[in-house]
Amino acid sequence: MCNQTSLNKVRDESFFGQFSVDLYNQLFFSSSLRNDGSSTFGKSKKRHWYPKVSGAWEITQQPVFYGIKNWLSFAKIRAAYGEAGQQPDPYPSGYLWQTAYSTTIYTDSDITPNAGNSPFAWGYSGFHSSYIRGNDEINPQRTKEWETGIDLGFWNDRIGLGLTYYDSRTEDVIYSMPIAPSTGYQQQLKNGGIISNRGLEVSLNLQPLTTKTLTWDVGVNWARNKNRVVELDGAEYIFLQGFETSCYAQVGQPMSIFRGPDFIRFGRGSTVQDAEGDLVNIDKAYSGWEKGDLYIAEDGFPLYDPEERITGNPNPDWTAGIRNTVHLFKKLSISALFDIKQGGDVYNGTRGALRYFGIHNETDVEGTDLEGVTRRGNLHTFEGKGPGAGTRVFLDQDNWYAFGLGNAFFGPNSPYVEDGSYVKLREVSVSYKFTHPRLSYYTGLEDIDIRLSGRNLYTWTDYSGIDPETNISGNENWRGLDYFNNPHTRSIILTFRFNY
Repeated sequence: MCNQTSLNKVRDESFFGQFSVDLYNQLFFSSSLRNDGSSTFGKSKKRHWYPKVSGAWEITQQPVFYGIKNWLSFAKIRAAYGEAGQQPDPYPSGYLWQTAYSTTIYTDSDITPNAGNSPFAWGYSGFHSSYIRGNDEINPQRTKEWETGIDLGFWNDRIGLGLTYYDSRTEDVIYSMPIAPSTGYQQQLKNGGIISNRGLEVSLNLQPLTTKTLTWDVGVNWARNKNRVVELDGAEYIFLQGFETSCYAQVGQPMSIFRGPDFIRFGRGSTVQDAEGDLVNIDKAYSGWEKGDLYIAEDGFPLYDPEERITGNPNPDWTAGIRNTVHLFKKLSISALFDIKQGGDVYNGTRGALRYFGIHNETDVEGTDLEGVTRRGNLHTFEGKGPGAGTRVFLDQDNWYAFGLGNAFFGPNSPYVEDGSYVKLREVSVSYKFTHPRLSYYTGLEDIDIRLSGRNLYTWTDYSGIDPETNISGNENWRGLDYFNNPHTRSIILTFRFNY
């Protein structure tokens, strides 16, 4: 048995200064300057500056707005600019990255199969260098962002509206870039990219009903972000992480797009071999197709496309949240929160693997094949264009799910890229504030808050997996990959809070 222990030691040091001015109870200005230093940088430059400035003007303080304050009770315009930096992980700036050397046993796989790079095996140990070369000229990953917006309040702030537009540009993005194998390494950590983010955020707060005993509050927020990889230090795309379907940073595309094998489809200029053995451009040879339609061969099956394609985008089109809260008699509160995500693909690798093993419900069917024999499998007609369009085929483990193109291991991965849109009942809570004169007299307590809440109670989605809100990598830049991932935990919590 071998125990491995890693220790990262990092020293950070920061200085921060801020200057703020408020004028006439309506003009607000703030600026700050931060200097950060970290031992994770190389010898070139360990300290870096990050400025920030913001300003706001509450225009309803001007006399011209006094006459309409009965309906426009508040209005503020604001703008801000700031820079923030992200340091590299420990030990990227030395000659090697992560660890200088690792113990291992070197074997010939033919002599000792599956030995791999185990730190300790069969009583032998050795050393090998990291495959990632260090870089002592690394700079921080720097994000420069400006935003502008307006906040409005109507009818004594019973309606509040906030609008924010932002434009963010991240430069010197830190990637492991491929380098020539002749250097003795496969990759090197570099400042190799520029990423752009632009978006709009909207918030709306309402009080539809307010009485002496009842208050109803509604909060709605909506956000849309447009992400794009602008530059990758001369590379067209960079592999981030993944398996059958992988996530990439690709110039001109959103961050973390899916790339992987696909079926041959119309609209790409693909060529296939016809019955006479000649190469034919399917877009020119057939009519009536739409871009993305499957090409169906003579036998009624689609064909494998040998060229890697963009198969999905895990970034959502927009996100939103809706919260409703009702207060009764100033003691009882009932609240519900819904989270919404529209768009954003998820690679359901679990489904692709289960189909290969024959234990997915799509494979647990019986049907009558083309010879009239009842056996495990199902008749199917692939939708598309081509010489075999409309031909019925029988799908079973031998010709499709296990040893054909109908699984995620040997076939295209695009059939397992699904829409990850959802609506989640994120939280429901009921709370009651208990008060009584005797409670205060005998215990000194002012009141007791009793709260019962539930999290992640229900999900509405067309995603065929367990949970569309999933990612095998956690919060890393590669996202949207589901491979036997655990769903979010559903929790019921009872809380007592004693207030003195």
